[in-house]
Amino acid sequence: MDFKKIVDQVKDTAEDLKQKAQAKVKEAGISLDKDQDGVPDAVEGMANRARTLASQAQEKAKGLAQKAEEKLKS
Repeated sequence: MDFKKIVDQVKDTAEDLKQKAQAKVKEAGISLDKDQDGVPDAVEGMANRARTLASQAQEKAKGLAQKAEEKLKS
């Protein structure tokens, strides 16, 4: 086998591996983003949970502030 054939085989193998890797990356992206909006579903879930917790914390803080004001008035 001459050097050119070996180089061509290596190029073909590398191209094949590149295509397989791209397919795996695409497959992984699809599985992580089922609604296909460009944001992984896990990130959306964490963001929604963070918004919920922030809202709950804000409501709790308002309640505590009202109680503190009532105690100061009495």
